[in-house]
Amino acid sequence: MQYKDYYKILGLSKNASADEIKKRYRELAKKYHPDRNPNDILAEKRFKDLNEAHDILSDPTKRAQYDLMGKNWGSYRKFAEQAKQTYQQKKEEGFEFKDLFTGDRMKDAFKNVVDFGRETIFKNEPTKTGINKKPKTKEIKTTISFEEAYTGTTRVITVDTNRIRLKLKEGIADGQKLKLGAKGEKNEDIVVVVEVEESKDFTRENDDLHTTAIVSLYDAILGGKISVPTMKGKILFPIAPETANGKVFRIKGKGMPVYNQAGKFGDLYIKIEVELPKNLSAKEKELFEQLSKL
Repeated sequence: MQYKDYYKILGLSKNASADEIKKRYRELAKKYHPDRNPNDILAEKRFKDLNEAHDILSDPTKRAQYDLMGKNWGSYRKFAEQAKQTYQQKKEEGFEFKDLFTGDRMKDAFKNVVDFGRETIFKNEPTKTGINKKPKTKEIKTTISFEEAYTGTTRVITVDTNRIRLKLKEGIADGQKLKLGAKGEKNEDIVVVVEVEESKDFTRENDDLHTTAIVSLYDAILGGKISVPTMKGKILFPIAPETANGKVFRIKGKGMPVYNQAGKFGDLYIKIEVELPKNLSAKEKELFEQLSKL
């Protein structure tokens, strides 16, 4: 069982109070709930992780055990589950808990529990119980342009002999996975992996966009309006006099749409790159020399 940082999943520090844990869980669970994110594999996984984190951290006893075990928590939980299964199995066979304290049965039961623990913690081999068996999935890739990721689009996905029209909402991310309702010929779940082509003008970080604006030395020194690309076309953006090379401006709400949240957008960040003049005339060189002596 892989270790999960439950505090990181909830975005909290290890000394967070019970009220903070409860409040943060409710906020994130609402955001990633399957009803608000239909067919979204990443949101579904995040929702499950949130519930798991809340289950452990909201219980004082479980939280204390989790804090104590640290990165060994996964092995500890798996060992505990195996021990519990062993006890239930023995109980169904007529084994009573009090028998643990008598004769050979105590040795046998203890040996079974220890063997389970040794296999889980030291060998790290999978058990044969089938508990951790994952459903089979078949991934189908589809590629869309950066612009289509912004506006949303549709794709026709072929599953065996069936053609399914899939709606891709605005703000969808590169690598995002969507689960179809249809099953494959081997009864596997069909998952569509969305690949978004790169943009020539922007790089994307979550819902924010980053771009570079080439500015002449004169505009950087004197100020003025520069042409800046956005996803809806170029705009004129004012910069102040003496704008430094590398300065970053932010335009709120000009980034990517926030996936599955209508009307919400990230921001656009513009990095200024000052372009030095080339092929200066004799007069221009003379003027720069005069400036250097001021």
